[in-house]
Amino acid sequence: MRSHASAHGNQRKRRRFYCCREISRPGVVRATLWPRLRRMCKKISEKILKTGPPTPSLEDYNIAHLQSNSQIMLELAHKEYPISFIVANYHMPCQYKRPRVMMMHAALSCQLAQQFAGTKPLIYCGDFNSTPISSVYKLLTAGHFDRHHLDHPKHAMPPEDKWNPDVKPLRSAYKIKRGKEPNFTNYSHDRYNEKPFIDVLDYIFISDHWDVVSVEELPGTVENYSTPLPNEEEPSDHLLISAQLLISS
Repeated sequence: MRSHASAHGNQRKRRRFYCCREISRPGVVRATLWPRLRRMCKKISEKILKTGPPTPSLEDYNIAHLQSNSQIMLELAHKEYPISFIVANYHMPCQYKRPRVMMMHAALSCQLAQQFAGTKPLIYCGDFNSTPISSVYKLLTAGHFDRHHLDHPKHAMPPEDKWNPDVKPLRSAYKIKRGKEPNFTNYSHDRYNEKPFIDVLDYIFISDHWDVVSVEELPGTVENYSTPLPNEEEPSDHLLISAQLLISS
């Protein structure tokens, strides 16, 4: 028996995108697009080719521009020997819910510090408001970041802005000396969160010119504190971090 398949009735055909029709071999059918659907697809394709890819939202880009954070940089020189080095300190904006804003600031800040240092040894430190698993930490220690990752600044930049956020990779003094970052450098609690925040936000990043002699020992847990910081013993919600460094010969 010869099989035959088709959409019945004009009204039924208008409600469908596909219809089936018989071809030469018995029992074999194929789906064919209606001319209307082909025209629709053609219009969509032409629109995409004409307008190009969608323009990224510039909200994070504009927010990054509006931040008023300042960076301190200075050159310190030995009084007796012809040795000098650069110290740069930055307090990152507290925009942790907008990682692309944080990435823009971290990259620009680090690029500025490295440009100022040139070939001299660099200490780049501060409150980065970024944890060791953050995109900011990965960028500063690796020197580059996956361009396809949603945290990459390019996803928030206008197409005409060709700025590249790559930096020269830096090392964390605590990680070099201890093999890992401290358990925490910040223990705080605010009215917006039910639980206190306990994590690492502060770092001493160094260039390859330095050897790490020692680092300040920090508490392993928050059990030593009766309340989140600051308190009577700690004047800040951030712990003091420090390192003794030696310029490599």
